[in-house]
Amino acid sequence: MPLIVFTPIIVTVLGRDVMGTLGIASLVSFFPVFVVMLEGMNQTPRPASDVLDLYGASRFAHLRYLVMPATIPYFCTAARLVAPSAILGVMTAEWLSTGYGLGGALDEARGELDFGMSWSIAFITVLVSLPLVALTSWVERSILRRYGR
Repeated sequence: MPLIVFTPIIVTVLGRDVMGTLGIASLVSFFPVFVVMLEGMNQTPRPASDVLDLYGASRFAHLRYLVMPATIPYFCTAARLVAPSAILGVMTAEWLSTGYGLGGALDEARGELDFGMSWSIAFITVLVSLPLVALTSWVERSILRRYGR
């Protein structure tokens, strides 16, 4: 998806402040989560769905008792994917719309051919992303331990 096309629309609707940045970051993060969760929903066991149908379960019951528990591992995978992706989305928003933050500093360093600053920003980004990935992995382990997957 060409983010550079949607950025002016998002900035026009949400502005160049925090809401615009969050809108662009959400757009960057949404599609990987959507694809992973859709795959999880497609992997629900058909025989279990047949049993629920046999008992006359509603669509909400299918969702609550079958689809949601079956997608827990996929949700955790999506969270691990989004943790660093959200940082990248915020930096992209800062680069394309606000000119502030790490994205703006990276754009400025690129314009001045300041490779030391570019690598420093990349290092800071990795330092911020690693704890997020570790946190999501810890949450994933605790969720999967609780729900027995």
